[in-house]
Order: sequence, then C-alpha cells, then structure tokens
Amino acid sequence: MANIPLTPGPPFQFRLAGPVILCLLAFTGVFARGLANGAYGALLAWALIDLAFRRRAGLPGLGQIPPHYWAGAGAFLAVYALAGALGGDPAASFRKVGLLVYLLCALPAVYLAVSVLPPLIPQVLPWFYGAGLMAAGLMTFFQAGCEFACVRAKASLGVLELAAVLGQLVPLMVGSLALSRPRPRKAAFFLASLALAAVALVLNCSRIALICVPVLGLVMLVAFRRELGARLALALILVAALGAAMAFRDGTLIERFLDMTELSGTNPANEERLMRWRQGLSVFREHPLLGAGPGAVPNVPAEILPGEFQGRPRAEYYHSHQVFITVLAEAGILGLAAFLALHLLPLLYIAPGFRSRRPWTRLWAWAALTVFLQLVLNGMVDNVFTLKPLMYLYWTATGTAVYLVGREPGAPAALMSRQPAISPATL
Repeated sequence: MANIPLTPGPPFQFRLAGPVILCLLAFTGVFARGLANGAYGALLAWALIDLAFRRRAGLPGLGQIPPHYWAGAGAFLAVYALAGALGGDPAASFRKVGLLVYLLCALPAVYLAVSVLPPLIPQVLPWFYGAGLMAAGLMTFFQAGCEFACVRAKASLGVLELAAVLGQLVPLMVGSLALSRPRPRKAAFFLASLALAAVALVLNCSRIALICVPVLGLVMLVAFRRELGARLALALILVAALGAAMAFRDGTLIERFLDMTELSGTNPANEERLMRWRQGLSVFREHPLLGAGPGAVPNVPAEILPGEFQGRPRAEYYHSHQVFITVLAEAGILGLAAFLALHLLPLLYIAPGFRSRRPWTRLWAWAALTVFLQLVLNGMVDNVFTLKPLMYLYWTATGTAVYLVGREPGAPAALMSRQPAISPATL
C-alpha cells in the first residue's frame, strides 16, 4: 500500500473506506440484496462526508464530473418532478422521484471512491464482481438441489434482478479475462467466474438474460479479440458450450422460449404483460406531453386480467412491465427525451475510451456501453430501471468509465485536477 499514490486531504483511513465500501457493494450486489442496499447506503454517507472534507481542504469535488452527466440527470429529474407535480397523485410521484434521486447519486459516489485509489480500484473491482458471481452460482446450485434444472433460482436477489445482473457482468468478465492473458492464475479466476455465472444463468432460467448474455458477451469478445488470444478464446467457447448444454438438457427452457410465441389465450403470463403494455400506451395517449406522473400509472382493471392474476394482491398504481412504455406513461414524450439524455450523454463523454491505449480505461468504457445495452434489451420486456442491484452496477461501470476517460491526456478533467493524470505505467 505504501507505493500507491493517495490524494491529499481527509484522513487516510477515512478516505480508504470509500473504495472498500465500493468493493463490498460490487461483491454483494451480485447475490445479496440486503447487504448490497446497506453497502450502497454506506457509500452515499461516506461520499457526503468526503465532500465536506474536500471542501474544507480546498480540493476538487463533484465539479470534476463532466457536465454531460449533470445535464442529463438534471433534465431527467426536472421533467419527472414537473410531471409529478402536474400528475394525478403528487404524493406517489414524489416518492418515485425520491427513489430516482437516491439511485442517481450512485455515479458521483462511485466517482469519488475511484478517485481515492485511481490506479487500483478499476483493476480490483472485476475481482469482487467475479467473486460475487461465484457466490451467486453456488447459491443457485444449492437452491436447485445440486441439479441443473430450470427452477427460477435467484440467490438472495429477485429472479429478475439476478437475471439483469448476470447480463451486465458477463461482458465485464469476458473483458477482464482478455486482459488477464499473461497471468494464468488470473485467467483461471475469471474463467471460473464465467463458468459459475453460466450455472446461475441456467438455473435462473430467464429468457431475456439467455439472449442478452451471449449477445453482449460477443460484443466484449469482439472489442478485446486481440488481447484474448486463441487459447483463452477456446476456453471461453468451451464454457459457453457447456452452459448451452446445461440449459437445454431437460427441455424446460425450450418450452419457455416457445411460450413467447403464445400471445394470448393459452399463456396467461404473456397475455397479462401485453395488457400492461396496452394500458401504459393508453395512458400515454391520454397524457402525451408529461404523462400521468411518476409512480401514478393506474393499474390494469382486475376484471379484465387473466383468471390466475385476479386473486392476487393489487396496488392502485403499477408499472407497464416495460421501461420505455413506463417512462412514456409516467412522464410523456418529454420524460422519454430526458430519460434518453440521462443515459446517452455520459456515453457520449465515454466514447473516446473505446479506442484508448490504456487497457483498463478501454475495458470500463466498453463495460459502460454493455450495461447500457443490457438496460435497453432487458427493458424491452421488463421495467428494470428502478431495480437497485442493476442500477448499482450500471452506475458503478459508468462512473468508473467517466473517471478514467476524464484522466486521458488532454481531457478537461485531467487538466483541471490538482491530481496528476494517470500515467500509462500505472494503468
């Protein structure tokens, strides 16, 4: 630790707590919802105190985060707050806005934590995510009775949450595997994490995850094909082949995929989802500009739901079971434009990192892209934007990429900072 350059200011032990909490969040966010929520709350508390220390010491704070993020987040929250104030239930809307503010604090908190040990944190985070994947794989295996079957296993997350996190993390593990090629032990660790991720994926039995993971893994594979090499590529193909063999060995998953074509009548789950989509679009047509208000989209009437859904507990308001329809129903066309700005503006800032000569900067830039693509793909069939484990990982990848790209030679953040930009020798 003595050779790691630390930024001046607050006490060393306190500043070091931020990266430690971030690593704990990375580890627990894959398999333990309660622990991850606690770690995230601790990270936000640390960030607030760290900002106070920085201000007293005259050190750079959140001003180094590029305006792309502040513009997107500000526009999104302003539109959602306005939609809530003018919507049908301001109290419900402002509860939803409060949750969104809470989740959007993740990127600034991650940025501050990464800035404490900039050469180290981007390199160790994949190890904690990999260890979390191993824990998730083992937990789902025990939940399935030590067999490989489509049992909708979920570790200690929700079924949907684990599926989403797997879709986010597998591409990061593929990129980390590529960068570990000179070191066999590191390569073995990331291969093992991918193998156990395949176990969790099969036992979770999510159709959208089984589509997202190969597609996004392939994106990362193409991006790091030169670093991967023939041997690691062959090992990765073997892991994928074993995962596919496990997935389709008993036919249950094949039946689940075939169920996707049954849109009504014989498949109540698909029929119920389509009803929620139609309901959301109907609300949008009634309130095209600012929607019905965040968290205030009326639920589908119970009497028209398929029979097996009619006796379940019901809330007055509900989401539309799809990210983009939900945003349109809650905040209208202005809300959708602000939602896209929130996600696309940071990616626009990160884009130069796709071609960076620094391997870890390039890895996190591509990780930020793949978590965004996962949000889009998964969001086509589920309302995943407020799933906490998913958003923790989403903003961790994006915040780490924003920090590293901002330290590229000539980047405005690197020129403004009192801390020297990271040199190629250290990152």
